[in-house]
Amino acid sequence: MKLSGKIALVTGAGRGIGKGCALELAHAGANLVLNDRPGSPDLLSTGEEIRALGRQCWTIESDIFSRVGCEALVVAALAEAGRLDVLVSNPAFSRRGDFLDYDPDLFEKTLQGTLTSGFHLSQLV
Repeated sequence: MKLSGKIALVTGAGRGIGKGCALELAHAGANLVLNDRPGSPDLLSTGEEIRALGRQCWTIESDIFSRVGCEALVVAALAEAGRLDVLVSNPAFSRRGDFLDYDPDLFEKTLQGTLTSGFHLSQLV
């Protein structure tokens, strides 16, 4: 996959799957806009890894579990990078627990984080 000159927005990019996707996109030639939740301890170091590969990289902290947060992220990303060619929507929220005792509010938050954010970002980008 050749992505030279393309700009990719990757959410949940501080660690795990999001970080892996961001690094693969950078290796394929893309410049990156990385997002993770406010206070993410890993977002800046992921950005540094990508810059060390010779790619442009912007890091933006934003809570994308709401439409307003998604809008703020896209506005900031476009202000920094000028355009977006690729979206990797990888938000996640989860807490483990016994099924019968699992808090319904936590279940709703899990759905909000993983499904709704992806919908909003796909529309906005």
